[in-house]
Amino acid sequence: MEFRVYEVVQENTIFRIEEDHPEVGAYLYVIKDGKCVKDFLQDSIEVCKSLALEEYGISLNSWNLIG
Repeated sequence: MEFRVYEVVQENTIFRIEEDHPEVGAYLYVIKDGKCVKDFLQDSIEVCKSLALEEYGISLNSWNLIG
């Protein structure tokens, strides 16, 4: 099973969403200067994108599929 990975890069911060098995959900990682400073487990990629919009102002259409 292949899992999708999305990223947005803003200045020195990478926002990454990694899909996991459906019963797990998806993770939103906030990576600054190469170190993970926050991670969130949510029910789906869509919920991660909404959280990133609310918390960090990352627009829903700015995510790039990288894997």
